[in-house]
Amino acid sequence: MVQDWYQSKTPHIRVDPTILGGAPHFTGTLVPLKSLFDCLLAGGAVDDFLRDHPTVTRDVAQAVLTSQLTLFYERISKATASAAMPSSRPR
Repeated sequence: MVQDWYQSKTPHIRVDPTILGGAPHFTGTLVPLKSLFDCLLAGGAVDDFLRDHPTVTRDVAQAVLTSQLTLFYERISKATASAAMPSSRPR
C-alpha cells in the first residue's frame, strides 16, 4: 500500500486515508506536506513555514526537503494537479 511505502522511505511523512483525506502529512501532526511546498513556492522561507506550523520541527522540515521522496512527491503533485485541471479544448 502507498502508506506503507511512504513510511518505509521516511518516518517524517505519513499517508493515512482516514487523516486529511489521505494527503501526505507530517507524522504526528495535521499539517499537510503540501503546505511546506506552497509556502516555499510563494517565496516564503522555511522559517515562515515553521512559524505558521509550530508542530513541525526544523529538523523534520529539513529532513523532508532533502529526502529523495520529496522529488517523487513533487512529480505526483504536478501530475495530479494537471489531471484535475479542466481541459481548455472545446468539446
